[in-house]
Amino acid sequence: MRSIKTKLIWVLAGVVIIALISSGTLLIWFNAREMRKEIFLDVLSFAELTNNSIVTSFEQFYQNGNFLQFRRDVNPLLSKNIDVSRLEVIGKSGELLYDSSTETEVPYDGSSRTKDYGLERVRSVKPSLLFDGHQIVFVRKSAEQEWLAVTEDDQIIDFPEGKVVDIIFPHRNARLSVVYQLDYSALWNRTAQMAISVLGVLAAGIFLASFFGISFAGRLLRPLKELERGVVQIGKGAFGSQVVVSSNDEIGILAQNFNQMSKT
Repeated sequence: MRSIKTKLIWVLAGVVIIALISSGTLLIWFNAREMRKEIFLDVLSFAELTNNSIVTSFEQFYQNGNFLQFRRDVNPLLSKNIDVSRLEVIGKSGELLYDSSTETEVPYDGSSRTKDYGLERVRSVKPSLLFDGHQIVFVRKSAEQEWLAVTEDDQIIDFPEGKVVDIIFPHRNARLSVVYQLDYSALWNRTAQMAISVLGVLAAGIFLASFFGISFAGRLLRPLKELERGVVQIGKGAFGSQVVVSSNDEIGILAQNFNQMSKT
């Protein structure tokens, strides 16, 4: 049979554990959501910086048969952002002109290829994002140089929740666009590291909850143990036994009444 002290310790520890797990889960969820947004905003800025170099190299080298030089230009750019898994160059009719995932050693030499990104995206002068919920969002820079989500007619909206699958960034000559495919492996690694940190905090919280629970329960139940001793003494025939309880709460009042009754 468990004592009141043991039950009290378990209750206190349980409350603390539930609170820590709940707050830890919310912290991981909130930070993962923020990191997803940081990733696609970072890739947007990366696309803005690299778009012109990629298209210029494509027109100068790839289209003129110098694939080796084109690859020397593009590969270092691609390696600078771990959140980009693949680059594509597409025309304004949706034709696929270059694919970094398949053209690693030699250029493509086959029939014409197309990708169904939607003409509204490939012909737009605004960069566009495709979210995993199939929502398409166009973006532009604000006066403060921050990325804003907008409709095709330039009405400002909120960014949807979720992950961005790809970003189409049009080149300024309006003939070509570069597609940046996103990879979230780094996000899961960062989330896993955060979860490990949260588990460490949870373990420390359980230890502290147990320590303070034992201390608090012992202090709270000490007057009851004194009353228990007095009752046992009377049960043994030691009428007139007194208990010493210094608290002024309900337990203290009970002890005073016990002392009054034991005198009669």
